[in-house]
Amino acid sequence: MQKLFSFDVTLKELESLRGNKADKVQLIMDFLKSFWMKGNGGNDPEYWDRVRVGSVDVYLDEQDHLHLDFVTRFHLGNYPQILEALSALKED
Repeated sequence: MQKLFSFDVTLKELESLRGNKADKVQLIMDFLKSFWMKGNGGNDPEYWDRVRVGSVDVYLDEQDHLHLDFVTRFHLGNYPQILEALSALKED
């Protein structure tokens, strides 16, 4: 894939994303928001309107499909119980 560019997103911007799996997306967003807020700015809405919580990488693949890949800055590797809970959202 050919990377075109990247851009950062705030939690406020990220929360505005919805899809056909809106309930699952909302569950993940609620979890991330509560986890990030514990000790990282608290409930200050102005903080969450400014802080960058991830980035979107924009790619063009070999078949000329455009990809917008979101990557959070929140690493889950040290939280196996959270990884297990998120795997429950996976569809068979």
